[in-house]
Amino acid sequence: MTLVDMIMTGDVNLMGVADPAAPFAQVADELRKAEVVFSNLECCFYEPPAGHSARNEGFFADPKCARALTLAGIQAVGIANNVHYGDAAILSSIARLDELGVQHTGAGPNAAAARAPAVVERAGIRFGFLQRSSVYWPTNHEAHEDAAGIAVIRGHTAYHVPVFKTGIGAPPPNRPGVPPQIITWADADYLRWFSEDIAALRPRVDVLVASCHWGSARRFSNI
Repeated sequence: MTLVDMIMTGDVNLMGVADPAAPFAQVADELRKAEVVFSNLECCFYEPPAGHSARNEGFFADPKCARALTLAGIQAVGIANNVHYGDAAILSSIARLDELGVQHTGAGPNAAAARAPAVVERAGIRFGFLQRSSVYWPTNHEAHEDAAGIAVIRGHTAYHVPVFKTGIGAPPPNRPGVPPQIITWADADYLRWFSEDIAALRPRVDVLVASCHWGSARRFSNI
């Protein structure tokens, strides 16, 4: 059996970076030792139009600094998250990743492209990556059949007032001001579509990684 090293990092945000060699200078050697490195890209490689205020929303990084990814040996990134917002920014970022040969999953010019996996082969082993986000803006962010955006799993949240004592030390439910229980669950249709994409990718790869981008994980169940 062939063994390979895979590293999965957390958020990579390259905003404000001028020198592509700087962000990973302390860890690049270690990352490059691994055959496969997957990261969540927490910025868009996009030059906003003149006059765009930094106070406005937009996690925009200079497209030239995207070389930091290849210098660090990062072969694939997830781009389904709350900062990949806006048609122009998403498409610009994807174009830059394509120029560098960095595989990506989770966003695209339409829903089919956003749901498509990133596949990396190393030492005869195929690695497949899928990403979804449950943290996204309510307008112009989710990818659709005819619209650019990110691949999502919709979440639903309910606030339940306890009608029974929930634990030792917890106030009884007849006390004024008892805080509600926050219950969040994944939308059944979106969860099924994600499951179908995983099932379709499974026979194509040896290692499959399903990456989910959401907020407070302890409050998100059934996903």
